[in-house]
Amino acid sequence: MTRSAARDLAFHLIFERAFRDESMEEIIADAEEARAIEEDEFAMALTNCVNDHLAEIDAEIDRYSEKWKVNRLPKVSLTVLRLAIGEMLYFRDIPVA
Repeated sequence: MTRSAARDLAFHLIFERAFRDESMEEIIADAEEARAIEEDEFAMALTNCVNDHLAEIDAEIDRYSEKWKVNRLPKVSLTVLRLAIGEMLYFRDIPVA
């Protein structure tokens, strides 16, 4: 799976988490069963990283957002920000474009 496809998978899982009161493990298991997703090491690492550091990531978003609180941001925009910030802060092996 390409990095782009892995990020897309991570996006879908994190986005789904915003609407369901279930653990990330349950969401991943449901996605594997219902949609037969291809599990990818990078996608799972990114998904779990964002989930594990959600409070810190949201604090960074809140810190730099002018006139917007995290709970008021559209869920799609919030998910993109969470993934991008999570990758920038916690992944050191991202190749330079």
